[in-house]
Amino acid sequence: QVNPEVSDEAIALVGYGPTLKKFWPKLRDFKTIITTSGAHKFLVDKDIIPCYHVEVDFRERATKRVEESHPVVEYLLASIVSPTMLKAVSGKRCKLWHINLKGIEYPKGELVIEGYWDVGQEAILVAKALGYRDLHLFGYDYAFETDTGETHAGDIRWPIKKYVFAQIGERLYKTSDDLARGVLAFTALMKDHPDLTLTVYSDGLLGAYLKYHYGEMNNEHPEITTN
Repeated sequence: QVNPEVSDEAIALVGYGPTLKKFWPKLRDFKTIITTSGAHKFLVDKDIIPCYHVEVDFRERATKRVEESHPVVEYLLASIVSPTMLKAVSGKRCKLWHINLKGIEYPKGELVIEGYWDVGQEAILVAKALGYRDLHLFGYDYAFETDTGETHAGDIRWPIKKYVFAQIGERLYKTSDDLARGVLAFTALMKDHPDLTLTVYSDGLLGAYLKYHYGEMNNEHPEITTN
């Protein structure tokens, strides 16, 4: 259900980037948490139970992320997820919403959200639909650990075909073409939703790029800070 009331409560949105390993203890300060991807299990294993978990991945292999579903968590799944994922959360608290795809007419009264680059960006819009505007992002890195090559905070390994190095100031960030494009898409999301306030808990590519980009744009979107 879309919440028509705007909340002044801060909400944490948690991706599965490598820096989550560094910043996760700060999540104990938040009452409301949304996880995506492998961040669900990462936090549950640390006895931090999210309020919501968002998924948009249509591939069956993504079901692994919710196989150990938790009875307290409400699973907010895009209607494009696989039947196996729906079966995995059967009997649990679960709601479906839709990514707005061209040419499809959705049932009236159901939540339809514009599609952006990835689940992290869609989770931001889910949080907005729930009434939140003060968003605190964890694990939103869009880069890998330079020394180890780790792509996530846990044991997931992506088959990276080609690495890309992005330079912000004097620092180089090891990333991929897909993730680098995701950073650029993030600026489009912020332009479309200027009422959002973001705090990024990461020393990854996204936080550095947003700080640099909006600094160069004379603080066109001043409500972005990094930690």
